[in-house]
Amino acid sequence: MRSLKHVFTSAAIVDMDEDTLRRVAGEPAHVVRDRERNNEKLATLEQVLQICSRHVSYAGKHRKRRTGLSLPAPVLIRSCSN
Repeated sequence: MRSLKHVFTSAAIVDMDEDTLRRVAGEPAHVVRDRERNNEKLATLEQVLQICSRHVSYAGKHRKRRTGLSLPAPVLIRSCSN
């Protein structure tokens, strides 16, 4: 079996039309849709985390005033970038 660099030379790639390039190197439509859906979910979760962090911070200050005790610091969840 020949290696890909012999099949897909730079000259062959330059000569390919958009449709051929998409079929050879593109992602399936379901993968693109899944990524878009997951990015939307991630954005929503990041917004929720910001809201929850504000409330935890407020609740910790309020509890400390009332009881003299403070809540532990909120745990920050970092997202993975592509």
